[in-house]
Amino acid sequence: MQRSMVMWCTLVVTIGTMRAPAAIGQDQKPDPGAVAKRCIESIHNSAERCQKRTTRQTEHCVSQIKTLLADGKTERAEHVARKCVQRIKRLRHASSARLKQRCERCVRLLHKLGENELAKRVRGACEGSIKNLHKASQHALRTIHKTIQPDSGGGGADNGGADGS
Repeated sequence: MQRSMVMWCTLVVTIGTMRAPAAIGQDQKPDPGAVAKRCIESIHNSAERCQKRTTRQTEHCVSQIKTLLADGKTERAEHVARKCVQRIKRLRHASSARLKQRCERCVRLLHKLGENELAKRVRGACEGSIKNLHKASQHALRTIHKTIQPDSGGGGADNGGADGS
């Protein structure tokens, strides 16, 4: 389950951004504005899909944890919480790495085309998408922590301590 979630988001990011560099293989010079637009849209859409996947995963985990806690299975609920935290962190890491890679390809292409200002704007949009992906992940981790330890007040920014770190 956890590997499939990471692979799914990685695949989404890969497929979602394949169109932008496709213009490189053409004999004619690609339109820089169109390249930048496709890159930005693709990165935003891919990041959004991964954020939604994180949200769905978190909702599933929270439901499992609540059920286990209601049944008095605290140790099992803590185990599920740790596994969920690991999955979300892995997803965030894989998605961020792939987004960064795709952003760099777009930025390099725009620099090759002499469009440094467009490249700068694309880089800024990419950084914003990655930042939003991290925020969604942090929110998910805090939510899991609050579910497993409702009286703790939410914990730290990265994982809320739900994985023992």
